[in-house]
Amino acid sequence: MIMIGNVPPVITSPKSLINVGKRETVILGIGAIGTMGVFFFPISAILKVGLAVIVAGFAAALALGRDPKSGKNVEQYLLVLIGFARRIKLHQRGAQDVDLLNIDDQLQQQKALSKEKISTKPLTLGFLLFLQIMSMSFMAMLLTWIWSGGLEEYLKQFNTMF
Repeated sequence: MIMIGNVPPVITSPKSLINVGKRETVILGIGAIGTMGVFFFPISAILKVGLAVIVAGFAAALALGRDPKSGKNVEQYLLVLIGFARRIKLHQRGAQDVDLLNIDDQLQQQKALSKEKISTKPLTLGFLLFLQIMSMSFMAMLLTWIWSGGLEEYLKQFNTMF
């Protein structure tokens, strides 16, 4: 028997009400436990808050982040990088996506390219996300320093009242 046509798409398991699946829930849960665990370290409160924001930010980036070009999550992106590095031929001219080569009709190709797999807007993995996480950590540390009386101590040096 000869099969004519395309292979049906892979059916993914349904996500919950807010589009957070099992993978995202597990990663965010581990991040929450890690964030709470940071507060048991024997360091100052300012550094604890900053480190907790970094741990929570990286957990959110791992769970909800996607590659901006391919839409793949971190695990899929790293598997592609590892697979690409292990190939014998690294530079191939005119290479195309294998899934798009199996589609015969031009209209089906456009539908496949325009179809969104995620209904919510994902985080874009990249240097700017890393920079945003670090700046949020710095701001949290600065606010903790001000709240704990650091600014008041600093202004006393200049005989200024706050």
